Amino acid sequence: GFIHPWVVQLAQRVEHLHVLQLWKSTPPLPANVTLHSLDRNGLAGKPGALARLTRTLANLCWRRQVDGVIAHMGPIFAVCAAPVVKPARIPLSLWYAHGAVSPMLRLAHLLVDRVGTSTPDGFRIPSTKVTITGQGIDTDRFQPGENQDRNRIVSIGRISPVKHYEVLIDAMHLLDRKSTRL
Repeated sequence: GFIHPWVVQLAQRVEHLHVLQLWKSTPPLPANVTLHSLDRNGLAGKPGALARLTRTLANLCWRRQVDGVIAHMGPIFAVCAAPVVKPARIPLSLWYAHGAVSPMLRLAHLLVDRVGTSTPDGFRIPSTKVTITGQGIDTDRFQPGENQDRNRIVSIGRISPVKHYEVLIDAMHLLDRKSTRL
């Protein structure tokens, strides 16, 4: 999905990048990227993955192999990281772009130094910690091809009722009907 290009881009801006991933995978990445799998598919499931997250972060932080930690879309990751990252005096950030405000998100917000989000609706806790960055979509990668004989709509993201894809489908149907009458 979209994370791989982000990791590649981020790796171009840092000396070394450590990525903790939930599931094992081996995507092609630059030489300065190290993947650490939390192996959520393993026997211990979510609790085991969170324990591995804490252990891995402790190792990286106390050996001074990281200058900052970013928890991506998982407030629980920031909450689990804080007891390790904070004593090591390493900045902890959270990237969060979702309308829900859970108790876990509120706790994560208290623990992190900064929050990044795509829109004002993506992080609904009023805070001076928040930076709004936009969506981060690579518009060079997602462009229509040369064949423009039909109307096209591209939507990139998870399929969920909150995305209202039926509105896009209805709009496409209306455009197709209108274009056949011309």
